[in-house]
Amino acid sequence: MRCLDSVLIKCHHGVIKNIPQITRLRQKIFYTVFGERAGWIRVYPEFRKDYIHSDAWVLLSNATKRDAKYLIKWAEEERLKVIANPLPYSVEEYPINIDKKKKEVIFVGRIIELKRVWYLLEAWKMIQDKVTDWTFRIIGDDAFLKNEKKHAKELDLKNVVFEGFQEAKPYMREASILVMASSQEGFCMAIAEAQQCGCVPVVTDSYPTVHDQIQDGKNGILVENNNIKKFAQALYHLICDEERRKRLAVTAMADSQKCSVVSICDQWESLFRTVKKCRKYRLQI
Repeated sequence: MRCLDSVLIKCHHGVIKNIPQITRLRQKIFYTVFGERAGWIRVYPEFRKDYIHSDAWVLLSNATKRDAKYLIKWAEEERLKVIANPLPYSVEEYPINIDKKKKEVIFVGRIIELKRVWYLLEAWKMIQDKVTDWTFRIIGDDAFLKNEKKHAKELDLKNVVFEGFQEAKPYMREASILVMASSQEGFCMAIAEAQQCGCVPVVTDSYPTVHDQIQDGKNGILVENNNIKKFAQALYHLICDEERRKRLAVTAMADSQKCSVVSICDQWESLFRTVKKCRKYRLQI
């Protein structure tokens, strides 16, 4: 790779193939004409320019890297780097006690359309009468909060609490399970933070990067997408199996260390050293 006097490292922290909420006629025509290819066509000019003018292109996950390679087929492997976001806090000062976890399921995130909180509410409806000593807490706020509260009321849900916008860490430390059903994500920090706190994630297999965070049956549970019944069953089985929850929680906490501040800083420093060496000796990254 050529080296310039000014080194540029481009960070892309979202999804590559982004499908926006389609509301305008021009969008409807575009996505109707191009179908599955529309998401790639829409972002190609921007990402092609990013790649050409960058000495390194840093992505959040291996799945996103694969998407980048698919989009820019002539991209050099050495210029595409994967460095995840670091966890924003440490739990070492106040260690997590798995044995003292509460009988709580939580959702943490913005209450917007792509988070599909309605999906989680309908799954809870299917099991609520069998888990009467458990509580489902929804931590977050945004445009769809009013709609989701209305939907919960229509479903006549029990033991569901909308907490609004709150600091997530205390809830994750106490809760046993995190549930997520997003239609798309870049690198979901709620999952990473929950794993760090021993809060086992149960997540729909609805976007590629989830496989970089969850190994099904090891540090969390992945469930077939667009199947609320299966999601409810997976959640219920985990609620009923305390030993399995503890085992998954311990593994999740250990795995989360790869996103520690120290680990991520080491990766960035290594990249900076490599780029500096490249500029000095005119080598490829």
